[in-house]
Formats: sequence, structure tokens, C-alpha cells
Amino acid sequence: MLLRKTNRNTFTDEKNRLISAFHDLLTSDIKGIRRMARDLAIYAYYSTYNTNAPNAFFDLVPIEYRK
Repeated sequence: MLLRKTNRNTFTDEKNRLISAFHDLLTSDIKGIRRMARDLAIYAYYSTYNTNAPNAFFDLVPIEYRK
């Protein structure tokens, strides 16, 4: 995935493409890819959650998977 310095400054279309790509990973037919995407989402939640940091990407996790 392509990430910029801060996700908050990413153009809306690009951000939507990244969210869609994350969704594709979370719904992959390959179990290992789904597990990796889930682990990335958990990591994003616990490491930066909703902060505006250069390494924050929790806002790219699709809303239906944030629960």
C-alpha cells in the first residue's frame, strides 16, 4: 500500500482507494492474507489509533472492521 507522510493530508480519492485495497485484503480468499490484514488493523488500532502521526493508518481500516 502507498502511504504518504500523513494520511490526513491524502487526497480523498487516493484514501478511498487505499481503504478499498485494505477491504480486499480483509476479504481475500486466502486465509493468510486475511490474517495478515487483520493483524495490521489490530496493530494500527493499538499503536496509533486515531492520532495524526506519520505512521498512523487506522483511518484506512474499513469502518465495518473497526469494531
